[in-house]
Amino acid sequence: MIPNALDLFLFTDNVSHSNSQGLQTYPQTGYRPSNLAVFRNHKSYRNRLSGVFFHAGGRLSIDGGYISDNKIGIDIDMDHSDVISNTIVVGSSPAYKAVVSAMGHAASHYPATSLCAPIQTDDDISPQVGVRLDSYHDGSLFGATGSTLKNVTFSGFGSGSCAGSSALHVDGEDIRYFDTRNTLVDITVLDDSQRIDLCGGEKQVAIRDVDGSMMGKQGFIISDSNAIRAHPACVSVADTCAAFCPGVCLRTMTVMVPSYYARGSLTLKMTGTTADGQTIVPIFVQDIQTKEIFLPQQDSSYGRLFVTLPAGGTYHGQFFMDGKPTWPHFTDLKYEDKFGNCGPDFASFDIEQLVPDRCNSLIRNADFESGTTDYWLHAGSYGVEVINEGSNGSSKSLLAPNPKYGGGRYVGVGQRLDTRCIEEGFTYTLSAMVKLVDTSTGGPYLCNLSGYTGDLNSCPLGSLRFTNRLGEPENAWETVGRMSTNNLEWNLMTGSHTANDFDAAAYSVYLYFNGVPAGINIQVDDVSFVRTYETGTPSTTPSTHPTPAPTVEPSSPPSPMPAPAVPSPFEGSNTDSILIVDETIRLTTESAVDSTVLTKEAHIGDIVLTVEIQARSMSGSGYQPQLVLFFAPETTSVADVTTNDNGFGDFFESSVVAWMKERIYFNPNDPNLLMYTWFNAKVLDTDSNFVSEGGSKNNRMNSGFLRLQRSGGSIDSYYSFDGVSWAEVGGGPVLLPTSYRTAPLKLGYRIKREWKSAYDITTHPTITSNGAVTASTTSDPQSYFDDDNIERIGTSCSSSDGCNLAMDAYNSAVLSTETFSGDVSFIVKVENRKVFGTGYQSGLALFFAPADATLNLVPTGRNEDGAFNDYVIAAVSDKIHASIDHTWTTMKYQTDSGTLSQSGGDGYKNTQGYLMLERAGNVVSASMSANSHGWKAIGVPKVLPSKYAGAPIKLGIRTFRNWASSYEISVMPTVEQS
Repeated sequence: MIPNALDLFLFTDNVSHSNSQGLQTYPQTGYRPSNLAVFRNHKSYRNRLSGVFFHAGGRLSIDGGYISDNKIGIDIDMDHSDVISNTIVVGSSPAYKAVVSAMGHAASHYPATSLCAPIQTDDDISPQVGVRLDSYHDGSLFGATGSTLKNVTFSGFGSGSCAGSSALHVDGEDIRYFDTRNTLVDITVLDDSQRIDLCGGEKQVAIRDVDGSMMGKQGFIISDSNAIRAHPACVSVADTCAAFCPGVCLRTMTVMVPSYYARGSLTLKMTGTTADGQTIVPIFVQDIQTKEIFLPQQDSSYGRLFVTLPAGGTYHGQFFMDGKPTWPHFTDLKYEDKFGNCGPDFASFDIEQLVPDRCNSLIRNADFESGTTDYWLHAGSYGVEVINEGSNGSSKSLLAPNPKYGGGRYVGVGQRLDTRCIEEGFTYTLSAMVKLVDTSTGGPYLCNLSGYTGDLNSCPLGSLRFTNRLGEPENAWETVGRMSTNNLEWNLMTGSHTANDFDAAAYSVYLYFNGVPAGINIQVDDVSFVRTYETGTPSTTPSTHPTPAPTVEPSSPPSPMPAPAVPSPFEGSNTDSILIVDETIRLTTESAVDSTVLTKEAHIGDIVLTVEIQARSMSGSGYQPQLVLFFAPETTSVADVTTNDNGFGDFFESSVVAWMKERIYFNPNDPNLLMYTWFNAKVLDTDSNFVSEGGSKNNRMNSGFLRLQRSGGSIDSYYSFDGVSWAEVGGGPVLLPTSYRTAPLKLGYRIKREWKSAYDITTHPTITSNGAVTASTTSDPQSYFDDDNIERIGTSCSSSDGCNLAMDAYNSAVLSTETFSGDVSFIVKVENRKVFGTGYQSGLALFFAPADATLNLVPTGRNEDGAFNDYVIAAVSDKIHASIDHTWTTMKYQTDSGTLSQSGGDGYKNTQGYLMLERAGNVVSASMSANSHGWKAIGVPKVLPSKYAGAPIKLGIRTFRNWASSYEISVMPTVEQS
């Protein structure tokens, strides 16, 4: 359990007042639940600093709040994806002004009652702020999407309030990326309050006014700065340090440069034209971040320039340093607002590259005789250092510490190359002297020259990683160096590579050395990487080895290991985080993508699935993302078994016959803590109930093997750290239900993220079985509704295609013409749901109505949602947001005293999923599902008034507009009756 990632179940109708901070979320690493945490109907007033302080987390919401008489009403501080909705924010209320006025000068005495008293002693003025926004680490970390203010009313920030007050302001501390997806919708300012003030904040602010409610027109509010004010339509907003760009959509391209450049030393000048041909005003962008880089020489560290320009345009950049044109060695590009943005990618975005001084030799600081680590990077958290010994009698070399606990094959050193020198058809030759030292003995380490990555004694490799984050795939790997000897103090590593078109187009090229076990230090010296003339036309298809160390296949596997069977082709749940190359599968993301691979065919008889973990990276501190092996019925699809962590028990487990997984813990500040691997397995027994088994080993599985097998109709699971010695998980085989003892099964494995946004695990699966067969599929369901047995508004239905609810009316609706008595289950599968705009979407509701209902009686019009809930016997509805992977659900039901409701939800977006409304006897219940194999209850079953016990009812479907601009939802309704 990770406390700062737990969902918030219910927080409603609470009050915080007369504190320093009112409501605050302030653990060191922030509160970032998987699903939106809603603080509902919260009142916070008369707090000296903030009424609400959301810090260093994300997906937090104030809904229906009343925030008044605080220095800062709502402070979104280094937080992301927050939602402030249906909230009133008051700066200085008349009542509080009267209190302060009556106190006279005493109101400013410590502790100050006056909200205008300065917080810091050197402040000249101390204005009030309604909502203060802030920058965030980047546009994808932890699934960031920008924050939204919707239906928020401001007052009390004008005359009579503190000088300089405003409804909206932006923080100026710890500057990183200010998200262009921060949005304003349905904003009301009741009095003469100043709407926005960007003075004193960061200089590259961009906030989208979606509907023009803040500024009178749709567009972007930006900093009035030459770092961002590019569109010629932008106009200054007097006395606010802001400008407004009407009718404009802005996108952000991040330009990553070497981290050794001092911030502000490089200036990127951008020119070009918008999508409609207008010439932009040149902008001048620098790395304005003020948050210190934790490990500037880590291979994931960069300097970053955030370039915000009108969407769809054509742009050209040039770097300057001290007023002179320069080239920063490489410029790694990526869209910071890749998802949830307001418009198209740029038509082009190029940066001028000066003619390089040299390309024949690409390594800088190659012999370390300078005594510095300049230009060199390290993987992991253990740094690099110059050692006073070298090869061939030299005095210096470079060491990558690789501790026994916390280290691993990923640890090594590398250098990014000048991308101007990587050209298609040229051959690049590596030469380096390498020394391996066993830290436990201080003596040399003898590696296996013929080993491969699964061999714990394999030798390190020299590798190239080519990166183009604007293309697909984003990365390609090549092995460029292997050790030619292993029995000397210093051994030669050599090799070469001929660049192809993918390599030449890369925005970043990284040469690195790694691939030895934890506890083995790598030293390098006399490194050279030399370019020779074009030798011929290379292949246009890059190889795609995994990051930590490209695989070197042995001529034959070690004898104790099973001979690799030809695996059935695997399909992946997506192409963003899954890379399948030959027999290697790499699962990797930095954006909280869930990954699963599943065989396309089913296997029969005795089955063994073995997955080697060849390499894995650690993701922050705590329990690490886990690898889960599973067997599933042959009708299972890869979508059925791909869920987030919240859906693992409800949806994934209900879709499989058996699973087993590993679990490890890592703390970079205390690598020796919890040096264990825990193993768990669950198997359906003869009664179709899951039996749980477990075990542990006092060794951390940075690499190793997992095995799940069916033999004689029973399931067993094993683990191994070397592929030779195997240990069983639990107390022995579990006999399956009769239906699964010989039935064809699909085989797969997936990631359980442990609520982390990043993982990188390279795997090698092998399968043995009595054969593979074409998997059976389930037949498509038939819709219970068609145009002959329903009344409808804005809807068409057929038995084969289901129902399509399109916006021919304010709300579309369907009502059965026949009635249903007794027990009934009404299930609706959402087959397709288009997303419109950037906010909340139209919801979908299933309902039971009285037997005499007609669509003329069922309320479906504008502002009739409340009347609808009061009319129907029971209903279940959903609600989704364009940029949040979550579905909110509500069940309404009648009681003798009126309509009541209960809420639920889960961390998937119901663009393709299921809702169910059931009556059993006189009890009504509602559920939701991502795949229909497992269901999650929405609240608890409720008893209806006695008059509805077994009474005839009608079934219906209706949309809920939620102020969305449009909707189009295709559904397949089915009915089960007893």
